[in-house]
Amino acid sequence: MKTLLFFVIILLFFFVSGCSDSGNPASSPSEKEGVWVQTAGPEDGNIQSLNAQLTNQLYAGTSGGGLFRSTDLGNSWQHTNTPYMQNITAMAFNKSGAFFIGTQISTYQSVIFQSLDTGKNWQESSTRLRGNRVFSIVFNFQEDIFVGTNLALYRSTDNGENWERLSEEIFNEEVNDIIINVTGDILVGTGFWDRSGGLYRSVDNGNSWAQIQSNLPAGIAVNALKIHPNGNMFAAVGGSVYTSFNQGYDWFRVNGDVFLSPVTHLEINRNGEVFARCGQGIFRSKDLGNTWTNVSHENFEDLIDLKLDEQGRLYSATRGHGLFTTANNGNTWENRPYRMINSRVYNAAVNKQGDIFANCRNGLFFSGDNGNSWERIGGAFTSNIVFGNGSDVFINRSGLSRSRDNGATWTELLDPFSDGIYSLIRDPEGSIYAGSVGKIARSTNDGDSWEDVSNGLPDIAVLDMVVDDANRVFAGTNSLGIFQLNKTLNIWMQINPDIRIYGVRNLTVNNSGELFIGSQGAGVYRYRINNRNLQEVNDGLGIVWVTDLAVDAKGNLYVAGPEGVYVSDNSGDSWTEINDGLEFTRNVNTVAFDPGGWLYAGTNGAGVFKLKLSDF
Repeated sequence: MKTLLFFVIILLFFFVSGCSDSGNPASSPSEKEGVWVQTAGPEDGNIQSLNAQLTNQLYAGTSGGGLFRSTDLGNSWQHTNTPYMQNITAMAFNKSGAFFIGTQISTYQSVIFQSLDTGKNWQESSTRLRGNRVFSIVFNFQEDIFVGTNLALYRSTDNGENWERLSEEIFNEEVNDIIINVTGDILVGTGFWDRSGGLYRSVDNGNSWAQIQSNLPAGIAVNALKIHPNGNMFAAVGGSVYTSFNQGYDWFRVNGDVFLSPVTHLEINRNGEVFARCGQGIFRSKDLGNTWTNVSHENFEDLIDLKLDEQGRLYSATRGHGLFTTANNGNTWENRPYRMINSRVYNAAVNKQGDIFANCRNGLFFSGDNGNSWERIGGAFTSNIVFGNGSDVFINRSGLSRSRDNGATWTELLDPFSDGIYSLIRDPEGSIYAGSVGKIARSTNDGDSWEDVSNGLPDIAVLDMVVDDANRVFAGTNSLGIFQLNKTLNIWMQINPDIRIYGVRNLTVNNSGELFIGSQGAGVYRYRINNRNLQEVNDGLGIVWVTDLAVDAKGNLYVAGPEGVYVSDNSGDSWTEINDGLEFTRNVNTVAFDPGGWLYAGTNGAGVFKLKLSDF
């Protein structure tokens, strides 16, 4: 009896706990808590660095998308729990298994992050490093850490908590590579590409340094350093490869007539085969550099990083062509597309049916299901997306194109300019306006023919245009602010010429007769069209470099920029930050909303995110 009563109580408990809010299922976190959710793409890889130190684990540091890990040789990738990192340019594990990452945090600074659990949790160093790119992270036998940036060399003797800059008078340019030889000496290669650099040695853990000049050309960059299994050292010096048989004291140029441009990468596998990458390809030597064989894969000219894993598999990360890998020392290569959400979304637009069009670095993408899946529908870069009647879509890439079937097929149209289209809009009457440098053209037949309507425009770039409900057309310029088209006189007239607004790349309007202007460096301006009042509206706005503006059906104004997204419900008089869920990718390039109440954000390295507008 007691057993039966126990089961009845358990059943009642699950019944009650399973019912809430009149029996409706619980909302997803994004709908309930106002958190941005990453969509399923678009997929791409903006890889900056690779790490293959751990068995069966490949790490990719990206630009704007954080850190990814693959456990199947790069066939698939999982995003790790990284904080916001703009560009992960160097990675290394020490002997204790601690993982160190170098990442850019500003235009002139970098920082080191450390993880003790292979990337699940991270601790940020309190020291800001000079230079916006970390090139190398190396550990000595005592596990002191040496870090080279594009402007300095640093050392930490307390596992990364504090950092000391070394020999500022020597290391004030690119510190390309660092190695520790078998005696504990530190060798550092510096310089840019093929000039203004050298090779330096320290025998006292970095306290003092001497330049190595034996047989090395003076003033030539040392781009890469590696140690051969037999103890010999190799150095990429400008457009040549050098080797040393005595721990780096004397150097000799190997047979490198194949290298007609700077050698940027070196790798040496456990069998002693040397791989060198230059502008002519990836070359392999089996005899310590005496002879070389070209073992390049296709698109090698876009190689970003080259790494070997402990099994001897070689990985080549390229810009825009996926990951190449070889298990037979370059005899054959496999190409693996980047299956990671690491796309740079420069522009996004949503049509009346809720279809999303996203312009990315690697083409134009389409989603008809709120971002749950994406399809690539155009290969060339697209800078503007405009919708017409029904399924009409207009884009400009190398020229102007039109689709009558929602992007399935495209027709090239007559380009009204020879020097490119900077901006494109369509007004309520169906006229299309295209802006260029000092020129604006108008088409009243969907782009089949054009008329010049540039009267009054100065010879500067028209970066954006917008039209309001009253069919008034405004143009934003690179350095002279805003112009409005006077349709009666057919002339463009400058708005408030006494207030100079630079870099007007973003314009939007609301239903209350207000024009909003996004600038590059001065935040947002509001122009009340009827009384011609122009003023800054930046109180509480944490963005000065505006990348996009949008107004929803309720009149709320959204602003995007490197600091994420802000919203104002009072025409810019005050602002609220809405960045929950964007912690690892604050850099937002574009915002757009659909009729179903979703706000979409295109990021600079993490694809498209979405947020339910009903939360605001």
